[in-house]
Amino acid sequence: MTSVDHSKNHLGDRNWLSIGTARDLLQISGTTLRQWADTGLVRTYRTPGGHRRFFTDDIKALVRNRDKSEDNHAVTNENELLQAIRRRLSKVKGNNSIWHTSFSGSDQERMRELGRSLISMCSGVTSRQKAAQIAASVRAIGLEQGAEAAAQGVPLLQSLQAFTFFRSALLEAFKESLPRQQASAARLARVWRQVIRLTDESLFGLVRGYERTIPLARRTKNT
Repeated sequence: MTSVDHSKNHLGDRNWLSIGTARDLLQISGTTLRQWADTGLVRTYRTPGGHRRFFTDDIKALVRNRDKSEDNHAVTNENELLQAIRRRLSKVKGNNSIWHTSFSGSDQERMRELGRSLISMCSGVTSRQKAAQIAASVRAIGLEQGAEAAAQGVPLLQSLQAFTFFRSALLEAFKESLPRQQASAARLARVWRQVIRLTDESLFGLVRGYERTIPLARRTKNT
C-alpha cells in the first residue's frame, strides 16, 4: 500500500496533488487528467473520502515533456474548441436530437461527458506518439457511447448519424482554429491527420460497443 505524507504543503515537497492543482499545472481539463490516470499515464490513489490524488513526480514529468519543444504543445485550446463546437451544434439541433430524446437526464449528462472527453483528447494531440498513447482511451469512449446507445434501444444508424454530426462539428472547429496557431504548416497538417484518425478510432469503438451490447440486451429482454 502506498504511504502518503500529508504534512508537506509546498508543491516541491508534496508527493501527491489534488486534481485541481495537477490540472492547472498541465493546463488541461479534469476530464483529460482522469482519462490519463485511467490509462496509467499518471499514478493516482484515492483518499478515504473518494477523491483522487495524482503523483507529483508524474505530473512534473509531463510538464517538463510538454515544455521541451514545439511538438509538446497542443496546437489548439480545449475551451475555445468546445465553445466553437457548441455554437455549431446549437445552430442545427434537430440533427443531434436523437441523444436528447433517447436518454434520461443522467444518461444524457454521461453522453455529454464522453463527448467532452473526446474533445479534450483531440485538442491535446501534439505528436504521433501522443496520438498513439491516447488511441486506447479514444476507443474506450466510443465503446461506452455505443454500449449506451444499444442499451437504450437507439438504432445503430441513428447512433452513427448522431456521432458523425458531432464529429463534423469537432473537425470543422478544429480545422478553423489551426491557422491561428504559431506552428509550422507541416506540423499543423500532421496534427490534423492525427485528429481525424482519433475520431475514426472513436467511431470504430462505438460500433464495437453497440454490437457487443445488442446480444446481451436481447437476452435480457427475453428472460
